[in-house]
Amino acid sequence: MSFDNTITISIILALVALISPWITAVINNKHAESMKNKEIELQKHDSKTQTIQTTFSTFLNNVGICIGSNTDKNISAVKASGYAVLPYIQNEDIEVMKIFLSRFGYGNTNAEQKSLETYLIDKVLPILNKSLEKL
Repeated sequence: MSFDNTITISIILALVALISPWITAVINNKHAESMKNKEIELQKHDSKTQTIQTTFSTFLNNVGICIGSNTDKNISAVKASGYAVLPYIQNEDIEVMKIFLSRFGYGNTNAEQKSLETYLIDKVLPILNKSLEKL
C-alpha cells in the first residue's frame, strides 16, 4: 500500500491547523501574564512614590507654617511629619533631620527662625531631593 503525497500533506496540514491555535494561546497567555505582572509592579511603584511625595510635601508645608508662626500646635505638626519622613531617607541623613527637628521650639527669635530657613535650604532640601531622585 502506498501513500499519496497529497494525503500526507493534507494530514500534516490538518495536524498543524489543530496544534497552532493551542500554541498561539499558550504564547499569548504567557505574554498577558507577564504584562499583568509588570503593570502590578508599576502600580506598586507609583503608589509608593505618591506616598513618599505626599509625606515630603506635608513635612515641607508644616515647616513653612511653623517658621511663619511657631505655636505648640505647629511645632508638633512639624515634628510628627518630620519623623514620618525618616523611613524614606538614607540612614546617614537621619541625624541631620533629627538635628533640624530638634531646633524647633516655641518662642524662637527671628534669628533662630532665619537659621532654620538656612538649615532647611542648605541641609534638608538636598536630602529630600536625593531621596526623590532615587525613586
